[in-house]
Amino acid sequence: EYRIYRDSVGSQVLITIEAKPELLSKQEEVVRIESLIASWEIYETESDLEVVYSALSDTPPVVPRWIQDPITQKMFWESLNNFRDQVHKNVLLANESQVQ
Repeated sequence: EYRIYRDSVGSQVLITIEAKPELLSKQEEVVRIESLIASWEIYETESDLEVVYSALSDTPPVVPRWIQDPITQKMFWESLNNFRDQVHKNVLLANESQVQ
């Protein structure tokens, strides 16, 4: 479940995500993270955006951590970079629409 909160000035955004495993039926060969809470805090500064990401899960790993951690880290950075690109793109589009 995603939730988006924005301050009244529009310079800060909080996006939260919480796992809701009961919303979808289980599927074979799909490993579900039963417990996950994550958030993105986005702050607009005078010249840039600052993004703070945090995640917490107490779901036990399926494979040993020495195998899982490098994969998780790679996926995390790819996801964060994609997210950053989307935020920058949306901010630029919003700023362009304000100028017109």
